[in-house]
Amino acid sequence: MPTFNGTAGNDTLLGSEGDDLINGLDGDDRLSGIFGVDRLLGGAGADRLTDSTFGLLDPGTDTLDGGAGNDTISSYSGSDIVFGGEGNDIINMLNPGQIFAGIGNDRISFMGGHVVAGAGNDTIGLDIAPSGPVDTTINAGGEFDRVDVKHLLTDPLTLDLRGGREGTGSTIAIWSAESVGYEGESQDLTILDGSRSTRLAVEYDVWGGSQVTGDRMATLRMGGGNDVVNVSYYAFDVRMGRGDDRFSADLSSGGRVDGGAGTDLLTIYTLAKPGETVVIDARPGATANDSAFMVVSGFEEVMLSGDDYVPGLPSGWLHYFGGDEAVLLEIYGGSTKAVLGNGADVVGFGRSGAVIDLNTGGGQDSIFAAEPDPDIVSGVIRAGAGDDHIAIKQFFGTIMGGTGNDLIELSSDLPGAFRTTIYGGQGNDTIKGNDTFGGDSTGRLLIDGGAGRDSLSGGDGNDALFGRQGADVLLGGAGNDTLQGGVGADQLLGGTGKDRARYADAAAAVVVDLVTPANNRGDAAGDVLTSIENISGSNHNDGLFGDAGDNVLWGEKGKDRLDGRGGSDTL
Repeated sequence: MPTFNGTAGNDTLLGSEGDDLINGLDGDDRLSGIFGVDRLLGGAGADRLTDSTFGLLDPGTDTLDGGAGNDTISSYSGSDIVFGGEGNDIINMLNPGQIFAGIGNDRISFMGGHVVAGAGNDTIGLDIAPSGPVDTTINAGGEFDRVDVKHLLTDPLTLDLRGGREGTGSTIAIWSAESVGYEGESQDLTILDGSRSTRLAVEYDVWGGSQVTGDRMATLRMGGGNDVVNVSYYAFDVRMGRGDDRFSADLSSGGRVDGGAGTDLLTIYTLAKPGETVVIDARPGATANDSAFMVVSGFEEVMLSGDDYVPGLPSGWLHYFGGDEAVLLEIYGGSTKAVLGNGADVVGFGRSGAVIDLNTGGGQDSIFAAEPDPDIVSGVIRAGAGDDHIAIKQFFGTIMGGTGNDLIELSSDLPGAFRTTIYGGQGNDTIKGNDTFGGDSTGRLLIDGGAGRDSLSGGDGNDALFGRQGADVLLGGAGNDTLQGGVGADQLLGGTGKDRARYADAAAAVVVDLVTPANNRGDAAGDVLTSIENISGSNHNDGLFGDAGDNVLWGEKGKDRLDGRGGSDTL
């Protein structure tokens, strides 16, 4: 066997037509075997080793050993054996062979065969040959290693991340990999995971000119680690297993996913078309069909993120139906309808603007702004039964507390004529509207406490507060507010501005006296009016009496008695 030895310098050595031994020794060498069954030894240094027969002649099985140093090794033909040695090596193999990468953070690209990555944080790319998968195993080495599989065939394929040989169709055995990515066109993909914590990404290849046709199913069975899984452009059947797992999909795909044991997070990204409704169903017994795009179970945390399908046009709706287990739900942008069950749910809104229709169902729920400076959120919030806490910012629309003793806090500084209506519902509610809605008289907050002993606070702006039944406390705050206590001994505190006490819904005549509250009768009996300048009566024969200030008294219907007393009054 001819032997070619280099020097301690940077050598370029080219083999003969025979079976050669090429030894670069020290230095940054370039070694090429050409023909025959060659053995290339890079030695120390950053070497470049090349088997460049390209299949013109019988390539044989060459051995390429980079040795110490950051080497680049290329095998273009034959079932070669490659040793990376110590160092951060780059290894490319076009034909199935064997690779032993050695110590270091190596980058490996091959088309089948067997890989042992060794110590270090390695990146391994498997591009399955056009002729189909060959017998392939990948031992990633046990540190933070990534394996990417590209498969442009429709044949069934199994990736066994436990290093086994179970599954449908051709099987690729992979073990000790922390991150695995699949991009391909298999119509029947199966991935089996073990007990390690694995990051897994599955994507159908839609960028290489391939047509997205047929039923593409990815069956994923994760194990006991804390796994992170993302699926795109594939229908899926996923079981996450034990551990605190994360699963995400972009709703170009659908199917069923079970979070399994542990505290699991489901993240859904959607670009629903205008007029389109995408349904995610987490209720017990739900099945995937035309009306339920995705069926989920076993997730304690859910994040929904949407945006416009076409910029400038409204997006379609994402519908999420939850079960009775408690869930942490976060909504970021898009148009979302969420109906939750009877658990103690927590719902947060992110920075992106969103249009929502939210019903939290029963349970002691919390609804809050997930970001300190959120964008505008609009729509309807129904808290349902239970003692709920709603604390949100930059919201306009309708908030309904439902039954239970609710705490509702709204803080906004929206411009223009934005209006928000808050209904406390039954129960002893506390409602605070620290708003500055609009810059004029058209912008205001309407708060309806409903039945129960409520505490309502309007904050800034021209607000309307309705206590309804019960002994309520109404604080108008700044602005020209309208306060209606309803039935019960209420406290009406107008604050700054020209504020009005309103009794339009009284079932009988009322007497309201701003100077002597003991004279109050009907729904006004027991009411304490502070910083109230104006009064409007009922549809009955009322008696309205002002004070020494400038009052406006509206008798409304009936034979009323109006007495402004001192000041410049309007009757």
